Amino acid sequence: MALKPYSEDVSGYILAGGKSRRMGFDKRKIIFDGVTLLDRANQLLIDVLNKQPTIIGDNLDWLDKHDHRILNDAKPNCGPLGGLVTALRDCSTRWALVIACDFPLLNSLIFRELFKDVNEKFDVVALSSSKGIEPLIALYNKSTRGFWENRLICGEYKLISGINQLNYLASKITQTSVLRVNINTVNDLPKG
Repeated sequence: MALKPYSEDVSGYILAGGKSRRMGFDKRKIIFDGVTLLDRANQLLIDVLNKQPTIIGDNLDWLDKHDHRILNDAKPNCGPLGGLVTALRDCSTRWALVIACDFPLLNSLIFRELFKDVNEKFDVVALSSSKGIEPLIALYNKSTRGFWENRLICGEYKLISGINQLNYLASKITQTSVLRVNINTVNDLPKG
C-alpha cells in the first residue's frame, strides 16, 4: 500500500547536529527567503506531515525548547548516523522521514514524489538524481533500527554503504536542482 502525504504512518525528523566546519559558521542559522534553514525545514515538515517534527543534534542549546521537540544524537561526532539511530529509536510510526536542514530548495512536491511508491517491501526510500541516492532526504522503515544501531556500535558511519545493504528504492525526482543545492560552504549558497 502506497503512502500518501500527511500520512499517520510517518514521523518527521530534522538532522541538525552538524558542526558546519566547512562553512565556518552555523549554517542552520543562514537566512534563506526570510527564514533560517532550520526553521524552513521545520515548517516544511509541518506542512507535509501535519505535525511537528523532531529536531536531532547535540549542539542545539540556542533553540527554544518550548517551540521545538529536540533530541540528542545517539552517539556524538559520528555524522548523521547518530541522528538516524535517535530518530528510529524515537519513532512510533512505521516510517521516519529524515531530512537534513541544509537543502533550502526542498518543497512539498518533492515529498509527494518520495511517498508515491513506498510500500512495506522497502527498508529505505531515498530521493535520487544522476548523482545517486540522497540518504538525508529519505524514509527509513522503523524495522531497520537494529541494523543501524549495529552499524553505530561497529563504527560503520556511512549511510550510503548501509543503505546499499538493505532493500531500498531510489526515488527519481523531476526537480533535480533540489538535490544539487546542499549547503556546506559559502559557495554553495543559492544566488538571489
